[in-house]
Amino acid sequence: MRDILLLSAARENSERVPDKMLRKFGDTSLFDIYVEKIVEINEMKNPFARVILAVCRKDKTLWKKANDSGLEVAERSELSVSNDAKGMCEILDYLNSYDEKYVCSVNACFPFLSIDTILEIGEFFNINTFIKSLTCVQPKHNHFWDAETHKPINNLDKTCLDTKKIPPILESVNNIMIYEREFMFKNNAYWDFTKNNPYLYILEESLENLDIDTMMDFMVCESLYVRGKN
Repeated sequence: MRDILLLSAARENSERVPDKMLRKFGDTSLFDIYVEKIVEINEMKNPFARVILAVCRKDKTLWKKANDSGLEVAERSELSVSNDAKGMCEILDYLNSYDEKYVCSVNACFPFLSIDTILEIGEFFNINTFIKSLTCVQPKHNHFWDAETHKPINNLDKTCLDTKKIPPILESVNNIMIYEREFMFKNNAYWDFTKNNPYLYILEESLENLDIDTMMDFMVCESLYVRGKN
């Protein structure tokens, strides 16, 4: 097995969706949904060498919930959860306290991301040792245009209006990524865009790929969550 640290992390400070992690989401919260998944992974056979939950002590509600979860808690600095943090090295400074070679980061803003998908990606990375890092993408079939030139990016056939026939563009999903810890600290970056750094792990479009960035996203996902519970 490769030496992978499963990183779960959250903060209370959110600009676009105030109190995003803790505000009411159906009968629960995004943070509670997230922690339940990480706890379940930690208690089962999994492809990770270590599982941690990173929060800041000043985020008092998250800090209490994290410590009540039974997970290993990594303490984030106040800078790392602020909007003043510059780059990955400051946001992830607490990873200096660990020595695992790789970090698998799971985003808390994807309420429908399944445990099975997290495990499958971890196992895939473990088996395929030629991969240096990994990020998830989904194919998007649509007309895409260059913002400056206003010229088409992916569909050069002006007679083709059927989006199913347009060559897809791969869009980052940002729910799971795996990177080399020391590389990140040396370069303040996750990867260098060379072959398999990152490897693009294709996910078909599904509820699992829904990311909550805005209040509109929150309302849509909450509605789908409540409908799925009923």
